[in-house]
Amino acid sequence: MIRASELLTLLGAGVSVMGLALAATLYVGGPPFKVSVGQQEQKQQVVSEKRRAFDLSDSFFSCREHIPNSIPFKVRNIDVDTRSSRYDEKHNAYVVFIDLEVREKSRDFYNKHSYQAKIICRVSAADNQILSFKVRRV
Repeated sequence: MIRASELLTLLGAGVSVMGLALAATLYVGGPPFKVSVGQQEQKQQVVSEKRRAFDLSDSFFSCREHIPNSIPFKVRNIDVDTRSSRYDEKHNAYVVFIDLEVREKSRDFYNKHSYQAKIICRVSAADNQILSFKVRRV
């Protein structure tokens, strides 16, 4: 059985180790709240023209909504080329590459009446508006 003095020594050592770990965490990471709420709201209100307010996935959805307006036939498959899609710092825009399979005849489901197409879509990172939209048949 553990004596009272051993138990107190064990508890004291445990509490001191946890206190040292907490102090080291605060020392390395800094205080958890550096900016007051009022200062943070002021920073969020100031938005520059070159700010990236939207993500690459948001730009994909903007391009996807534009596909039915530009292709008169039924789109069978939509695949985003995530390897080539990127952010263009010079124009503050996302360049999204999309591969599609389009059916020319709406009644047939056969592969002989479908073709591959590629879309290059530029979307503004500031306001998520489409800057250019090009469709190319492969």
